[in-house]
Amino acid sequence: PTNFSSAPLVEYMRDLGNSLAGAYVPSDSKLTPRTTLTAGVRLDYFDHIGQTTVTPRAQLTHEVSKQLTVRAAAGQYSRNFEFAESVPTDVLPELANQYVVGAEVRLNDVLTASGSAFYTSRSQLLVRDPFLTETDPLAAYVNRGTGRSYGAEYLLKARADRFFGWLSYSFSRSDRVDGPMLSRRLFDFDQTHNLIAVASWRLGKWEL
Repeated sequence: PTNFSSAPLVEYMRDLGNSLAGAYVPSDSKLTPRTTLTAGVRLDYFDHIGQTTVTPRAQLTHEVSKQLTVRAAAGQYSRNFEFAESVPTDVLPELANQYVVGAEVRLNDVLTASGSAFYTSRSQLLVRDPFLTETDPLAAYVNRGTGRSYGAEYLLKARADRFFGWLSYSFSRSDRVDGPMLSRRLFDFDQTHNLIAVASWRLGKWEL
């Protein structure tokens, strides 16, 4: 067996391209005086694998009253490759289908509250194949994974003459299955709880 402590150092250098060209075209349609449909389509071309994705999106917004607005959206998204994922040329871009419903309420002249719930299904997720990792580690990625994300977000905004700020909280879970017969696990960067508070005051020429 090879003794890696005494084996000669091998340097491997290779130039890789990871060019992405994208275009997005949206369109707003006023279905009724209070209802707006925003539809669009995005086209992405992944140069180093010669693949193109066409991903449509749409959002429907309805103003129930001056105080209440409701929204529903659905769309498909693709993700570009990162770092070692850019080496193999026989893979496909990861895809995600996202669905969102939400509402915004104007409580008074200062406060606005909103909330939304979302679900995302993911396919063609890149995972490292154990056999290829041993035999061809630079091209070990395969589109074998699936995943999902779901949760809800709440936002309270305040805007006055000299004050602006918001308080938001989100709950979300993102998990995945890396291949047949494998257990579902959390994404490496899953963040279940997220709380953000922002506030700013204008004091003459200063803003704190």
